[in-house]
Amino acid sequence: MFCDAVAKFYPCLYIDIRKKALWGIFLKFNYTLILISFSYLSLVLAQYIVDSALLRYESCLRFKSSEQKGKK
Repeated sequence: MFCDAVAKFYPCLYIDIRKKALWGIFLKFNYTLILISFSYLSLVLAQYIVDSALLRYESCLRFKSSEQKGKK
């Protein structure tokens, strides 16, 4: 889904980054409190934040890749 920008990036890399980032969010805050009070909404929000960061990173890679192709 996120990984067609550069051939050397694979989906498993994004899945690992996503898992680590989501765990980081829940460990930084008291995740039991988050799950008790906002369970579904907090999970969706955390996934949205991580996914948008990954998409922004992919678009940055696309831009750099197109710049390098333009210089050749």
